[in-house]
Amino acid sequence: MATGTKRRFYSSSSEAGGSADYTIEKFVAGKDRFRVAPLNEIPTPWPFEQAQAKASEKANAILQNIKDDVHKICSGAGINATYITMQKIWRKNVPQGAKDCLLVETLDDDPARWLVAATSIKTLLAKTSFEEDECIVEIRNHRKMYSDISFPISNDAQLLACIREVQPKIRSIIDTRATDIWTSIAYHDRKSKFDKSAAKHCVIIYVRPGSSAMFEMIEQLCVAAVKSAQFPTVALSVEILPGMVITSAEGDPRYTRCMFTSDTPKNGDSIGVKGVKPDSGTLGGWVILTHKTDGQVINGIMTPYHVIAKVGSGDRAKNDLEGIGFKGKKYCPKGAIVWPSEYDSDGTIEYCQESVRRGGDANSVAKSKKVLEILTSLKKSDGLGQVRFASGNTRSDKNQVMDWAIIQCKKFQNRPPIGPINQSQIPERIPELLYERNEHSCVKSFGPELVAGDWVLKRGRTTENTHGEVNAVSREVKWEQKGKAVSYELDIVGIGGDFGDRGDSGSWVIDSKFELVGMLIAMDSGASGNHGIVTPIGSLLKDIEARTGYRLSLP
Repeated sequence: MATGTKRRFYSSSSEAGGSADYTIEKFVAGKDRFRVAPLNEIPTPWPFEQAQAKASEKANAILQNIKDDVHKICSGAGINATYITMQKIWRKNVPQGAKDCLLVETLDDDPARWLVAATSIKTLLAKTSFEEDECIVEIRNHRKMYSDISFPISNDAQLLACIREVQPKIRSIIDTRATDIWTSIAYHDRKSKFDKSAAKHCVIIYVRPGSSAMFEMIEQLCVAAVKSAQFPTVALSVEILPGMVITSAEGDPRYTRCMFTSDTPKNGDSIGVKGVKPDSGTLGGWVILTHKTDGQVINGIMTPYHVIAKVGSGDRAKNDLEGIGFKGKKYCPKGAIVWPSEYDSDGTIEYCQESVRRGGDANSVAKSKKVLEILTSLKKSDGLGQVRFASGNTRSDKNQVMDWAIIQCKKFQNRPPIGPINQSQIPERIPELLYERNEHSCVKSFGPELVAGDWVLKRGRTTENTHGEVNAVSREVKWEQKGKAVSYELDIVGIGGDFGDRGDSGSWVIDSKFELVGMLIAMDSGASGNHGIVTPIGSLLKDIEARTGYRLSLP
């Protein structure tokens, strides 16, 4: 039941109450007056994806038969419907949960009778050939409904000092009240994507989707905690949202089409473990390891440990604890790491075979044949290389997750990502920044330590070329895959969309001077923006050199 206050935030001057035990989705839906589902239902949680073109033929046919009746229901409830349509809608990153949705869009600002209308429309649908819950109903005002997205927290000294004071209080509350369900804590600026006003400074507490707790009580306690006697003019809002931090290689439901026209891999390509599907990760780039004592040289590829962790899976628990290649521990089998991942390779081969079978445009058919030739040859090869060293699940002295692997193979040039479509995509708050990549541009050096507001890019297997900004406050992450131990990670807020998605783990993060500044190891899934968790290059270099005895450089 979509009820609650008009504003979704409780700021430090708001009041909250109640101790009911709700799911996080019901709690969030209950605070958005301008998205309403029928009685005892909630709308698909934000962020969501929708597409009118994907609605089923059955749904569109039924809508044509009942559209006049839907209009009458809306008119009877005093709703001025700007349009009524069928859409396929699904929770972001959960396409398997897509459903047909009869959507009523309105610009009205009085939702008092929306619930009655939505319930009546649902009753009308029940009289059609739809099965129960086959089609859902939603009435919304897209300009006023909750659609908040994140921006980097303002790099203001007083605000950051206030956050440092608040952080242990917030952590204490959720460790007590949401012990088993919280997944991360972020500090971002937040506002609706339709809102022209200034964003609100916000602490966002992410909890496991589907979890239940006394969220109103937790929120009330957090609202009280963000009031600062030392910084009375600083206003911090509180949000509790569903969301997970994921190491993105495992369980990717979508394959990436690998239309390779060369048998030489490049930065950002798909890689995986032979025989393991659908898991896929990203080839970061090529590095040189030079032994500090005897000068031995190893050429290799850098990617996260979790991308290759299922190699020799019988040793997984031991590898997690000890890593690979240390203390005389043998390397993984030769040819166990493949490019592209078998999941992506198989999907692309199937696509190209169908393209050739259909015929049509001669150039397209010729390209499909060339791709088939390359991928078939790669499947018969010895793979990309052999894992020489891998971190396992360890931490840095700054309590950052260390998640890296070196795959021994021949070296190639490292090419920086393609930049944004145009210079106007770079925010005004990053003045005089130019990113001018050409065919001769290479990544040849390591960059400085990343600081708040730095602009970075990456190329990944799934989302390809994206860019973002370094947030001023580290994210507190409770890792599901790493014993739920909390770490403090560099938080990259995507600009104009996701910074990364499943399968992008391993992407090298580059600055505007084509310097390597970090590696993407995870992102939040389910939150608006899929922000990146990045390990700075300085931390990686220090850990790799300390554990292997080799100095790392770029070709």
